[in-house]
Amino acid sequence: MDIIQILTALLLLSAAMLCIALIFYFKKIVGSMLELEKEIKDLNSTLKPLISSTLELTKNLNEVSETAKKQLQVSKSILDDVRYRVDKVLELEEKVRDGIDYAVTPLIQNLSAIGKGIETFWRKFKER
Repeated sequence: MDIIQILTALLLLSAAMLCIALIFYFKKIVGSMLELEKEIKDLNSTLKPLISSTLELTKNLNEVSETAKKQLQVSKSILDDVRYRVDKVLELEEKVRDGIDYAVTPLIQNLSAIGKGIETFWRKFKER
């Protein structure tokens, strides 16, 4: 045999070994891909309930938010009504106080003047 035939045989043998190694590594790669696909399916099946519960939670939060907004509007309306009524009561109180002050102040001044007049009269009366 000559050297070319030996080298050809070695080349064919190494090509065969390379093909076997490629088949082995392709099998490992396919196995990894199948395992990855299974994990993705598991993740997908786990995420679906999470997504649906998150959507339901969002819906419930929107409903709660709307209810809170309505209650705040009602509360604001009640507070505005109470504020209006308190303002009216204070306005009435001020008018009554002004009316009493307007009526009582001259009376007090007159009584004070009468008291001073009587005091002066008695003093002058006693001096005589």
